[in-house]
Amino acid sequence: MCRDVDGSTYRLEMGRLTTSTSVMGGGWLVWLVDLTSEVAIEAQRASMLSFLSHDMKAPQTRALALIDAQQEPENALPEASFYEQVELSLRMSLGMINDFIGLTRAKSFRFEHDFILLEDLVMEVLDQVRPLACSKRIEVSSEFNHEDGAPVLGDKGYLARAVFNLIENALKYGRENGRVQVCVSADEQWATLEVIDDGVGIADSDIERIFEDFQRSDSANIAKGHGLGLALVKAVAEKHGGSIVCKSKLGEGSHFTLSLPACPLD
Repeated sequence: MCRDVDGSTYRLEMGRLTTSTSVMGGGWLVWLVDLTSEVAIEAQRASMLSFLSHDMKAPQTRALALIDAQQEPENALPEASFYEQVELSLRMSLGMINDFIGLTRAKSFRFEHDFILLEDLVMEVLDQVRPLACSKRIEVSSEFNHEDGAPVLGDKGYLARAVFNLIENALKYGRENGRVQVCVSADEQWATLEVIDDGVGIADSDIERIFEDFQRSDSANIAKGHGLGLALVKAVAEKHGGSIVCKSKLGEGSHFTLSLPACPLD
């Protein structure tokens, strides 16, 4: 197999030139078979199997280990701590399952296109993430710069999930006592959500792949996600005719920009 400068994968094949009655002396036919889609599908399949066999099993295995240890007096945790740890593992597992289902549906589901004010949706999500922000003592500031509320046409449930994932991601990777900025703006073409944190940041080599299925940044060895949240954001953005981009510098935070087609009011 070989690759071209654009990253496409090919298999080189060749055979003798022949007619119906004879072989043409010294003649060979050489051609390339495009395997790009097959290679991409196989890579995604391998990543998904790794996710199912490792990431998704890990919290369930941990819960079972806690239960086994709890039956041995010398290893048992205090009852309150035991239930807390088991609940944490089970909630993590359930979150992975929900994200996996959500991503799969986001890629194949036919979205509704209702009239939505992006500013209202973002404010609802900010209320949901407030407990996480408080637990890490992160200041969340919001800025809304459109007098009409930044209207868009879209599926409210999926857009809310995408916005939630972006802001939650900023809080999870943000530093304690840090700051997260959430800004909504719009012009004639686009309604835009910007989420800016001052956390660990993302290495240049990771930025391109953080939106791929089952991928995540391992910057500073503190990866806490399971590689589905940002993939879902990308799937939802693209289904709505929009985009998601990230600018980041390791150790200095990240700046995510979600752009959606604006909906004219007249």
